[in-house]
Parts: sequence; C-alpha cells; structure tokens
Amino acid sequence: MVNFNLNQLYTFYLVVSLKSFSKAAQALSVTEPAVSIQIRGLEESLGCQLLTRVKKSFNLTEAGRLVFDYAEKIYGLVSDLNSEIKKITGDSKETLTVGTTKYLASVLFPPLLSAFLKHSPGVSIRIEEGSSMNIVDGLVQGNYEIAITGRIPYPKNLLQKVEFTSVTIYPVASPKGRLSNKVLEISDLNEEPLIVRDRYSAIRFNTITKMSDCKINPKVIIESGSTDLIKELVKQNRGYSFLPWAAISKEIEKKELVILNVNNLHLDFPVDILYLKDLKLSSVAEKFINFLMSKKKPSLEETISNLHDSDH
Repeated sequence: MVNFNLNQLYTFYLVVSLKSFSKAAQALSVTEPAVSIQIRGLEESLGCQLLTRVKKSFNLTEAGRLVFDYAEKIYGLVSDLNSEIKKITGDSKETLTVGTTKYLASVLFPPLLSAFLKHSPGVSIRIEEGSSMNIVDGLVQGNYEIAITGRIPYPKNLLQKVEFTSVTIYPVASPKGRLSNKVLEISDLNEEPLIVRDRYSAIRFNTITKMSDCKINPKVIIESGSTDLIKELVKQNRGYSFLPWAAISKEIEKKELVILNVNNLHLDFPVDILYLKDLKLSSVAEKFINFLMSKKKPSLEETISNLHDSDH
C-alpha cells in the first residue's frame, strides 16, 4: 500500500493548479523551498517523479498527471463531504474532539485542560495525538473538530487558521561533542550529522526549511518520532539535533546536553489552531477557542505559565 499524507498531496495539487511553486508557497504562507520539500516527500512516498523542472516552469510526468487527476477528485469530494456534514451536525456536538501533537499533548494540554474544565465544568473532551502532518490530514478527514499543531503547509481553501502562540527550538549536542563550547556560524553546521524528528513533524519541517533558507545542507543520519530516543542519541554524541525547551530543560540542567552557540540562528515557528472552514463549530468548540485565545502569550512557555496561574 502506498504511504503518503494528504498535506503533501495538497501541496502538489496547489502547485499544479496555480502553475507555480512561488504562488503555491504564497498561498500556503511558507517558503518556496518548503514547497519543494513537500513535493519531494510525495515523490519519495510514491516512488516516482511527478514533475520535471524547465527553467522557471515545470512539466507534469505521466505519473504526475495521474496523481493530479485523482487529487482533483479527492478535494472535490472533501468539499462535498464538508457541506453534507454541516447540514446534519449544526451545534449538536456535546463532546469536543481535539487533534494535537504528542509534544503539545504532554506540555500544553495538562494545564490547559485543567484550567478549561474548571472554567467550563461538564464539558467532555477527547484528545487524539499524532505528528503535525497526520493531525492536519485527520482534521481534513473529519476525525476531530479542532487541531492544535505547529505551523506546516495546510490546505487554505479547506481550513481556517488562528495563530495561537509560538515554539522556539534549540540546537543541542553532547557536552563532549566537537561543536560544544564554541561560538559557531550557521555554516559550521553544514555536513554535520543531524538527528531529526520524523518527516511528518512540524519541528522537522521548520528545521529543514530554516537550514535550506540559510543554504545549509543538513546531513540527516537518523530520523525518529521519539524525542526520548533522539535525546539519548545526542547524549551519546551521535550527532546534534533541534528540540524545544520543555523537551531538553532537565538534560540541560543536568549538563547531559548543551545548547550550541550559533550566531544569528533563531528558530521558532507558530502554533496554530485549525478547523474546517465550511463546518459550523459547535458551541463547546467556540468556547474552547475563545478560552485559548484569552490565555495566549507570545511563547508556548509563557502560555503554559499563564494557564498554571489561572488554574490556582
């Protein structure tokens, strides 16, 4: 069975529909290299080339034409499905289902749910976890009403975005590593062994996009969906990685990991609230989003602190 995600397919669909990588990037609010990464990921998953570049344009291969034909049918059906669901659901939902990443579920949702349920007793909430791209796919497929995830390309014609807060990720290495205890330039990371999250992760997507923007060719040696495994490998000096503060704070305090001192490298990305444009939100979903926005702060760490304070 072919394994790919709908987010990659939508990026391809948009590039072909708009006849432009740059216009697709603008529509998705991402960089052009980020669009190229999505297309390459889809080609790798399908095992065939979909586009051939010709100067500033491109041509579809035979496989590309076939994939685009099916993409048109898929997104037409998704639109029809959203319209039909809207007719039968209205505000009748009593349980709110939220899709989010494993990282956000572990650091944001404990104080968030505690504070929200105190604010709105009697509400039933179900949390479903996955990687960022799989969460977006699940939202499009109607698996949950709201998604909270790191910024990645998403189908703007189907989903409404509300920017919530932001996550900063840090370059980390073993204290024994040759990059540690030095003042580095971004170019010093070129060809250094990099351990990254899996390809469906917002952390992975934003890390690779930033490095591509800086003309850095990352030498990815290991990718994993497990943050704990990544940290252990970095501790063993197998390579360096990029991880958020909440995932590394204990290891930094114990001096098991160090944050690399890289000039002019600041890597953060938004955390978005997403929901289907054509589906009327339930009253509990609207209440949940309003509560989130009332507690938002510029960074995830500040937002979490604010939620803890409001719960006391």
